Amino acid sequence: SHGDYEPIALAPSSVQEFFDFTIKAFNLAEEYRVPVTVLADEVVGHMREKLIIPDDIEIVARKRPEKVDGQYLPFDAPEDGTTPMPAFGDGFNIHVTGLTHDERGYPDTNDPDTHHKLVERLCNKILMHRKDICSVKKENCDDADIVVVSCGSPYRSVGAAMKKAREEGIKVGSLKIDTPWPFPEEEIAEIAKTASDIIVPEMNLGQMVHEVERAAHGEANVHLIGKIGGILHKPDEIYDKIKEING
Repeated sequence: SHGDYEPIALAPSSVQEFFDFTIKAFNLAEEYRVPVTVLADEVVGHMREKLIIPDDIEIVARKRPEKVDGQYLPFDAPEDGTTPMPAFGDGFNIHVTGLTHDERGYPDTNDPDTHHKLVERLCNKILMHRKDICSVKKENCDDADIVVVSCGSPYRSVGAAMKKAREEGIKVGSLKIDTPWPFPEEEIAEIAKTASDIIVPEMNLGQMVHEVERAAHGEANVHLIGKIGGILHKPDEIYDKIKEING
């Protein structure tokens, strides 16, 4: 890498989402001209579930350049930051390089201003569309005192724990993160203003929890339920943490 970048990542929690998110990944890659990663873990990767394949699947077509009079500038970005991408055979002459380059595509590694302009554009084309890209699923968050924030397969155990706690009068909500990057900072900050505690179940010793803590800005207490060994959390493990916090 020659500098900062803002990749897009999607994290499925089911076979259906694995299918849907793969289509979404291709569409996002075409729309923003950026690599998109589907972060499926071992649990989802080895799972067998029913799958619904829709009759109509939305396919996003990449932006193609129009013929221009004079010099064609393949990396002269429009306001949204994403440059049109011609296909081979369209008749456009393009120089492609992995080096820092100018609007023509020609390497320009000695000019800090060129590097700044390029890298800033590559980052901003994602950051300025963060609200369009970020995806979360909220359940019972409006009145929740405790919110479980999950991503990927740990989400599968949240629903039963939340239901059991709700039946006992404990106001628990769930926020499922579909896009671990760009990270949904605004959504986390929003729930941190109303909930007193946030629980983060992860199949590791703590990774996403640090992003949650950063986005919460100290407004809510953040608790990790880390688990290693490749075994998914049981709903009761999340429920027990809820009971512990609730007192």
